[in-house]
Amino acid sequence: AALACLVNASPWHSWILLAAIYIPRVFCPFALVGFSHNVDLYCFGMVAARWGIKGKESIANWVRAYWPLMLGVMMLLSTPELIGRCDVNPPQTVWVRFRFYFTELCLIVCFVTGAFNTSDPWKWTGWLNTWALFAYITHVAWYRLLPVPGGALFTYGFVVPFWLWDKYKRRESEAAAMETPNVDDCESIGSCGSTREQTFEAGSMSLAHMGGDFGQPAADSSAGPPAMGPGGSMPATGEEPLPSPPAPGPGATRAADFFAKGRPLLESFELEARQVPVAAIAA
Repeated sequence: AALACLVNASPWHSWILLAAIYIPRVFCPFALVGFSHNVDLYCFGMVAARWGIKGKESIANWVRAYWPLMLGVMMLLSTPELIGRCDVNPPQTVWVRFRFYFTELCLIVCFVTGAFNTSDPWKWTGWLNTWALFAYITHVAWYRLLPVPGGALFTYGFVVPFWLWDKYKRRESEAAAMETPNVDDCESIGSCGSTREQTFEAGSMSLAHMGGDFGQPAADSSAGPPAMGPGGSMPATGEEPLPSPPAPGPGATRAADFFAKGRPLLESFELEARQVPVAAIAA
């Protein structure tokens, strides 16, 4: 297992470890097997967490679709007649040991493949996992320190503090998300980017058609187009037609260069402004 975690192992390695763990349990029993068996399961858990297990999605889909069938098979192979710690002191016959360890094997495969994962609409599995780890580590200590059933009540009573702590952390994260602008909003960034590009292009084109230089006045368009004669070729008043706009002068060229060179700097300023929280700006 340690070598598999260091080198490039295959997802089949998890199944090999399961076979190496459970076949000796059925055919080679010994006293106090439960302690070494737990160590073996820890090693299997490390390998499965690192490299996965072959057929994970198929097994999870099958269990979710046909879990009553799996439960029925497990109930038929259960061993209710056994008394005591069968995980520590295994049964005497091969058939009974197979029935006992088969149920455990089914549950372990369901856990590592994610078959028991739920949609979690109320977001409970996160803090329940943390509480389960706390209970697993400390429940024996509370059992030995407190009179029965004080240890169990104390362990299960910690569900409430873990739930309250998770609720408090989620409120903090939601408040922070509301104060900070969402810079990952692709649609917002795309629309702002297109608007910015259009603004630069419009400013450059306007300056390019203003005339020779910044001091040169533009043509007065408030009077509207001149009245045309009957033939449509000459103005009715006999005035000469307006000349075409002059070519861009050096001032307009310099303005267009200014917009082109200043664009990256303005874009960086805009990105930094988006990342500043609203609370900081108000302060």
